[in-house]
Amino acid sequence: MGERHAKGSPGDAGRMRPELSTRAAGLPLRRQTLGPDELRLHWLGQAGFLLEWEDQRILIDAYLSDWLARENRGKSLPHLRLMPSPAVPEALRDITFALATHAHPDHLDPGALPALQEGNPGCRFVVPRAEAGTAEALGLKPQRLVLVNAGETIPLGASARLSAIASAHEDLATDGAGNYRNLGYVMSLGPFTLYHSGDCVPYEGLAASLLPFGIQICLLPVNGRDEKRTSLGIIGNFTLEESIELAKSIGSEFLLGHHFGLFDFNTVDPREYSRIIREGNARLASRYMLVEAGIEYRFRVPGGT
Repeated sequence: MGERHAKGSPGDAGRMRPELSTRAAGLPLRRQTLGPDELRLHWLGQAGFLLEWEDQRILIDAYLSDWLARENRGKSLPHLRLMPSPAVPEALRDITFALATHAHPDHLDPGALPALQEGNPGCRFVVPRAEAGTAEALGLKPQRLVLVNAGETIPLGASARLSAIASAHEDLATDGAGNYRNLGYVMSLGPFTLYHSGDCVPYEGLAASLLPFGIQICLLPVNGRDEKRTSLGIIGNFTLEESIELAKSIGSEFLLGHHFGLFDFNTVDPREYSRIIREGNARLASRYMLVEAGIEYRFRVPGGT
């Protein structure tokens, strides 16, 4: 795949929004320090991403193992991978933060967390406060955990921060103390602001809670929900149309749709969905897209380094 470019445009108060270029690239296993005006994203499959900015390497919802296939061997939904993991967890180094939006194993991976913790001594693990016990039961050390709830903001190093937003998967579930079990994360990394919703469906007030952040890049699921999957215990997500509508309603310049292509019982046809985006949103087609494996998404602020 050749390199592609999508230009940004002046944002609110004259702020320049990023430009995006893409190129074929393997997953970088170690730190490659970037300037403050460049952000790189790699899709890991399902809802997982690796973000690189300055000296930060941030994992989000990284499912890198075959834990679900082992646990479901011989069952009606065997959870066999349709795409390989882009890296074994033991190979990833220099991870600074690993974020999990909720406790489902394809987001908080029991098969990868011990190796990530062992191989990345400086890594902190950000999880919903409601799932602290789950994270510790999987072997994460309490001193390595950063617990967060909706409405809270925490630092991600000296010049970045994360704000937690409630997510509805498919409802706004809480623990006995009122902490939300499912979260989305707004990350402010220098000139970049992006939103990863985790697993979520639309709910009243979501767009209003996101608008003040000036989000430029949305990472949203598109696999949807239906009665058949619900009957199998598969909890749903945004449809493609709902993800597009949310991104547009909050003024996001870019949408990277994900959460497909890993399990045959819970996926979509990316070619068909890409066609829908092109035909229904021609003006946005170069900036609203489904992610692809083996592609590096490189965002730059015009005039930056």
